[in-house]
Amino acid sequence: MKPPAHPNEIRRLEVLWHYGLLDTPPEVELDEIASIAARLCRAPIALISLIDQDRQWFKARHGLELKETPRDIAFCAHAILGSDLLIVPDTLEDARFRDNPLVQNEPRVRFYAGAPLITSEGFALGTLCILDRCPRNLDPAEADALRMLSRLVMRHFEWRRLARIDPKARHEIPIKNASTNDHSTPGRASEPGARPRPDLVLDAISEGLLTCRLGPPSEPGRVTLLAFNAVADRLLKLSLRTRAETELADLIPGFAGSDLPRQLADIVHTATAQNLGDLRFLGADQDAGVFAARAFPLESDTVGILFESVADRRLAEQAQLEGQARKSAILDSALDAIVTFDHEGLIFEWNRAAESIFGLRRAQVLGRELAEVVFPGETRDRFRESLARYLQNGDSELIGRRVELIGHRSDGGLFPLEMSVNRVPMDGPPLFTGFLRDITERNQFEEALRRSEEHFRSLIENSSDVIVIVKDQGRLSYLSHTVQRILNYRPEELIHRSVFELIHPDDSAVVEEALQRALRQPEKSAAVQFRCRHANGTWRYLEAIGILRVDPSGEPCVVVNARDITERRQLEDQLRQAQKMESVGQLAGGVAHDFNNILTVIQGHAALLTSSTGLTPKQRNSLEQITLGADRAANLTRQLLTFSRKQMLQPRHLDLNEVVNNLAKMLQRILGEDIALHLHFQRELPAVHADQGMVEQILMNLAVNSRDAMPRGGQLIINTRTTPVDAGQLPPHSEGAPGLYVILSVGDTGTGIADEHLPHIFEPFFTTKDVGKGTGLGLATVYGIVHQHRGWITVDSEPNRGTVFQIFLPASSQEPDTVADATYTLPSRSGRETILLVEDEAALRNLVKCILERSGYRVLEAESALSALEVWTDHHAEIDLLLTDMVMPDGMNGKELGQRLHLDKPQLKIIYSSGYSPDVVGENFLEMEGRHFLQKPYHPRKLVDMVRLALDSPVQAKPTRSPTTGIPGSTTA
Repeated sequence: MKPPAHPNEIRRLEVLWHYGLLDTPPEVELDEIASIAARLCRAPIALISLIDQDRQWFKARHGLELKETPRDIAFCAHAILGSDLLIVPDTLEDARFRDNPLVQNEPRVRFYAGAPLITSEGFALGTLCILDRCPRNLDPAEADALRMLSRLVMRHFEWRRLARIDPKARHEIPIKNASTNDHSTPGRASEPGARPRPDLVLDAISEGLLTCRLGPPSEPGRVTLLAFNAVADRLLKLSLRTRAETELADLIPGFAGSDLPRQLADIVHTATAQNLGDLRFLGADQDAGVFAARAFPLESDTVGILFESVADRRLAEQAQLEGQARKSAILDSALDAIVTFDHEGLIFEWNRAAESIFGLRRAQVLGRELAEVVFPGETRDRFRESLARYLQNGDSELIGRRVELIGHRSDGGLFPLEMSVNRVPMDGPPLFTGFLRDITERNQFEEALRRSEEHFRSLIENSSDVIVIVKDQGRLSYLSHTVQRILNYRPEELIHRSVFELIHPDDSAVVEEALQRALRQPEKSAAVQFRCRHANGTWRYLEAIGILRVDPSGEPCVVVNARDITERRQLEDQLRQAQKMESVGQLAGGVAHDFNNILTVIQGHAALLTSSTGLTPKQRNSLEQITLGADRAANLTRQLLTFSRKQMLQPRHLDLNEVVNNLAKMLQRILGEDIALHLHFQRELPAVHADQGMVEQILMNLAVNSRDAMPRGGQLIINTRTTPVDAGQLPPHSEGAPGLYVILSVGDTGTGIADEHLPHIFEPFFTTKDVGKGTGLGLATVYGIVHQHRGWITVDSEPNRGTVFQIFLPASSQEPDTVADATYTLPSRSGRETILLVEDEAALRNLVKCILERSGYRVLEAESALSALEVWTDHHAEIDLLLTDMVMPDGMNGKELGQRLHLDKPQLKIIYSSGYSPDVVGENFLEMEGRHFLQKPYHPRKLVDMVRLALDSPVQAKPTRSPTTGIPGSTTA
């Protein structure tokens, strides 16, 4: 059926064309709105359509390839006749659409819902619509969403309409100048080849247009007319009366004393268009009438005012209201309930009379079985059997006849029912239309309310959040059952109690402020995080959002959604702690590296002086004190490097049982006679790939802490065992991998650790000991060592009940290495070989050269890798050993230098030296651990021993990597 024309179609088309929307390129914002409409309404197709003179053109499409259709077959051409949604549950049952090509052929539309896009003048440009290929309906939430999105589309169109006046050239618009009454551009002469005058376009606009300049802040009521278009001239006869500096107060009676000056200033300040309402204008010599006006910003002090006759607008609105009234009269004229159902008895049409009679809205019954909806038990079975017989052999006592039956309302009441059901003549599965009479409306609203409450309760009780209603003074009037899962309270325990009884005292003020904010700002949510007491006495972190609502009795209340974020807060705290540890570690490593160079010089010169003859006892004692202080400083830097994970690893496959057992005697001396040491080992313990010295340092540091925690004696228990760890058991930010782990447990019966100190015990320089009794690096060093071995450490402690540390280290599939004999005999410490010494620290370079030359070696020195290459060019045949620092200037480090020289001379022996090295040259340097490495600071004797050992050792083979732990290992030829 061809759609009827709009009552004021000419004016509607004129408004549409002035928006400049037709045949314009796609816009991402509008495509996204169409996609959202489809998703919210669960429809495969969504369109933003514009109804032109003889076509329907799609500005945005979702799920449809067509760009336009003839207007005669457009569903939207019917939708623009109304002011609200047009919903067609089944196009085949609607005479307007059943023969439509879009219904009979692709895309075979069976359902349509369109929200008209209505301008501020009251005209519908087109619709935002959704389509489906099967009969259905919209629930109230979907309908509201479609209406809201249509208003959003129209807001976008309004902005486009204003933007058609180029904001960069608004001051140049050559419309009629108020002072000259011509069309020239102020300040510009006509030029050959100039662009066409846009005043011809502006004069074609059906609305009057004024451009005005606002006066200075000192004269807020002064607004000067700058220019106007032809329509404004025609309506107000401005060309007969305007002159230079004509003010808007001359055109609008009472302008200066009204709110209009402030409103125009606000438009300029916020750069936002606004409706000015209905304004009375003065013509050339008399009252020109009342006009609907709206204004938009042009420049920093200029506005444009569009206005049109209120009388014309009201005529259009009246015509629209009359059309809507006629439509409503036709739809509401049926006295009988009319229902349509399919061969399975499922309802897909239900008119207003049926809603009134049976007390069920359309959305409540669509898709449900008719027999279940309208008949009681025995009659329901009778209707089902009759429908089945009709479908089987065409014979039925109820279909095709007028019969009297017993029906029931939604409230269960029984009443006499007259029914006539006939088959709809059409191809395909059979459809039926039924006419029913004499159904009352009793209890309709109670049933609808009950269903709504059940739906609401189902949503609330299945939510993962706690839903709470808070009234005056924080009184709880409702809590969802989720509160029992999160806080372990039954809802009835908390009803009518104050919410502040559960909130941590330190958080009460912020919660009170959020509650008051929600009460002061309706429709604006207030968010807050706070601690809430669990039924077991602990505190849980909740994140809540509250918004003001009114309960059924009219009393204001705040509806709160609260979510447990305790675990999220814990993860955030762990991340912040890891980042803090990393930052402090980087600082500590850098300081320790530079300090090691200084300590090497101090230790070396002190050792040289000590070996001198003729020293007095006081001088020798001073040198010993210098050496002792340097040794203590070196130990401190080693702890810093270990904590920062920059200490050089020398890993081997260790049997932790053997390591602990060998260290037991020393541990017992550290603990003293009042503390008993107990060792418990798991037999056949797998090896771990670790640095033996660092493992021993872990045990020493933990033993010292335990000793200090047991001033009156006690027990220190060390045990070993294994445990499998899967991916879900790995702690956050761990570098470990799933697999078998060896646990080294160190526990004591001491005073324990206070709860407030537990989060900080692994932080560097944190200590609870008195000044001078601890550096705060013990546990930080343990933490650094464990993580450097790709493991982790846990602590379990209670005040006055002791502490247990558990260290998890990846198990290795290799057999434990044999413990090296520390009593080997060093070779002669002197020699006559030539050594290339590369060290950028001048004081240290001079010291090393002095020590080596005293031992008989010939030393060639260089302050950088580039200088070393120059020396190598002249003396490479003579050089037997390269002694190089790792950190070098000029862009080449010691490792790169060694690799380059080794390629030139494979038999060259190399010693690398550094305060730390992995962080400088990268983790791959660990693959060179089998080569000779001299850790700074070092004693002169250690330097000489290492040089001799390196010169006498054979060339080493390429190292291997442990397949179990991922920590590199090495083999030595």
